[in-house]
Amino acid sequence: MNDNLFVSDLLELAILNEQDGYAFYTVSAKKLNDEKLISFFHFLAEEELKHQKYLKDMKNRLDTFAAKESLPRSYDASLKTYMNSLAPGKDKALEAQVDQVSNVEDALKIALDFERNSVIYYAILKTIAHPDLYPMLDEIIKEEVKHVLKINHYKETGIPEMEDRDAT
Repeated sequence: MNDNLFVSDLLELAILNEQDGYAFYTVSAKKLNDEKLISFFHFLAEEELKHQKYLKDMKNRLDTFAAKESLPRSYDASLKTYMNSLAPGKDKALEAQVDQVSNVEDALKIALDFERNSVIYYAILKTIAHPDLYPMLDEIIKEEVKHVLKINHYKETGIPEMEDRDAT
């Protein structure tokens, strides 16, 4: 299998995952009564839209790169299965995830799981991507880690962080 095609497939799945993230945050926000959390989820939904655009740009750049290396077929199949399992919404339909949201704690737990899986997904994707994509993957990983930290901060303090402390 051509590795660029494989990476392209994984990026396409990542784009779909960001769409699921956007849907989760917007639909869950409608179920909640906590105004701070609703505002925070709308912020995170907008972030997911930015990630979609970023990933589409990355996918479009793939054609300019040669494959990093060939993966053995068994590894290729195993990795693809694992990456699919990490995809939020793959093990549970998005509707089922949203149905689990009945309070602030549920919403934050699901959001945190979603964002953690995204970090893992992009870190693994980096191991097979062309080195020229590393800076872009590092940036999306950094963004997802920020989401994990912001959600944890909200869980601990009840105060949403909706800006970048290190924005340039």
